[in-house]
Order: sequence, then structure tokens, then C-alpha cells
Amino acid sequence: METLMRLMTRRIMRGTGRKLTSQMVVHADGSVSDPVHGRGAGNSRIVARLDLGCEELKLALQYDGSGHLHRSVRDKDSRINAELANLDWHVVRVTKGHLDDVKTLEKVLLDAVRLCERRIAQRG
Repeated sequence: METLMRLMTRRIMRGTGRKLTSQMVVHADGSVSDPVHGRGAGNSRIVARLDLGCEELKLALQYDGSGHLHRSVRDKDSRINAELANLDWHVVRVTKGHLDDVKTLEKVLLDAVRLCERRIAQRG
């Protein structure tokens, strides 16, 4: 499902001029590394390995399949969301329902991009 999400979001993101990177790693010191594409080298504890991320926007997309319904996984996801938010990341949790409805996924993703762009503009 993560591959399907990647393909669907790639099409949606074309019009934004932004790019999402798969398997982006966010570290506790705020640094980002990309072990898949060999970019960056975070030296602190890993907060999250994002299914998709845009470092420029600090936008994270995580696919939540049925395994994320278990309490222990939900609790871990909640801790990760909080830690990413404290590092100024906006996290969008995507489910199969989003992938089944392209218009909903598109709206959620484009709204998230606009939100992140507004946050950047406010920082000046």
C-alpha cells in the first residue's frame, strides 16, 4: 500500500512543484537523512522513518494499515506524531480509505501542502 500511496501522491504533487522523498529519516536534533538516496547524515536518535516526506515543507506522510489499529502501535504512532510536531513537522496519516478515494487523498494532500507553505511564510 505504501507503493500505491507513493505513486498516487507523485501525480498529485506534480502541480505543486514539491517533491516527496520515500523513507526519509527525521532525527531528534531536527536533522534529516535519506539512507535510500544517500543524502544527509543525522547523528542523533531517530524519531521516525517517514513513508514519504518533504524536508522543505516539513510534511510527513505515513501509511497506516490494519496493523496500526493495535493499541501498542497506536501508542507508538502517537508518540512519534507528538515528537515530529515538536520538531515543527506536519504529519498526515493515510489509510486505505484515502487510497480508495483519489479526490479525498488529493484534497488532504494539497491542503497539507498549503498549510505547510503558510507556516513557512509566517516564519518569514
